[in-house]
Amino acid sequence: MSSERPASTSLSSSRTRESLYLESRLRRRYWRLQICTVGQTQKISHSAWNECVNSPAMLLFAATVMSHDGRVIAKRPAMSMGAEPTEDDEIAIRAEMIRDYGILVSIVVQGDIWPALEVLLLEHRLREADFVDLARQSPIVPKDRSVLFGKALFAGYERDYVTSLHLLTPQIEHMVRVHLQQAGAKTTNIDKDGIQNET
Repeated sequence: MSSERPASTSLSSSRTRESLYLESRLRRRYWRLQICTVGQTQKISHSAWNECVNSPAMLLFAATVMSHDGRVIAKRPAMSMGAEPTEDDEIAIRAEMIRDYGILVSIVVQGDIWPALEVLLLEHRLREADFVDLARQSPIVPKDRSVLFGKALFAGYERDYVTSLHLLTPQIEHMVRVHLQQAGAKTTNIDKDGIQNET
């Protein structure tokens, strides 16, 4: 009797092994993302402080940040020479922290999130209804907005980011407003004509 397995069984076994490998890669990426997001503020702040103090250019020159169309969108003062950070130093450190964090986010997105999305698309065929159900079960999503949240998330899953962002942005704004109201914050103001507007 032949010791070789039938081709169909061998192919199925190969696909199973590949599936398990992709799932383990996805799990590792998930935990790496958790590590990248928890407790990073102090580390980024310390790194930014060291970079500011050890860079002669940061000590001597202020900086102006411009948008792609030439508008000035931020300014950073020069660092002082003191041992303790001044108020201007704090502004410079915060600017450096934001720049460093932007670099970190870019690395995580390109190194972990994009590949994880590729694995999800390869391994699972999720439907819009799955995302709506996910949004419906989330404790932070307002119940009357779960369908729109689900549609937006599904559009992102399908790589239709324009649709996803156009749907998701107002939903997140509404979600934040709802939770602020529940916490007792005032999210409206009344203009001179007595009309109440959302802020």
